[in-house]
Amino acid sequence: KSKIGIKKDYEIISQAWKKITNDDDTAAVVSPDFPSFDTFDVMLAVVTSRAFAGMGSSSKNNDDDIAMLPLIDLCNHYRGKKKNASYLRNDEDVTLISNDVLQSGTEIR
Repeated sequence: KSKIGIKKDYEIISQAWKKITNDDDTAAVVSPDFPSFDTFDVMLAVVTSRAFAGMGSSSKNNDDDIAMLPLIDLCNHYRGKKKNASYLRNDEDVTLISNDVLQSGTEIR
């Protein structure tokens, strides 16, 4: 019951995938293999757990507008007041900024 939304997403995306792969113009480019629901569920968890809300390319800049930021995601996840880095976003890019003078080998968190 807790995965109803994910199952609906899976059905919508898998149906769109089938439509694309049945189109003669794209069948040679797109693999006809679509992941099982369990694989899709794991892949979705990986993406959403590493995505940053409000950081996508949409001009709306809302929490539904997500982006993957792999280099920023490499920073240790740390909650609280002792973070030693932050990031700034503008229309073109995202910049990681040190909040302190960091010695060589210091974890960025």
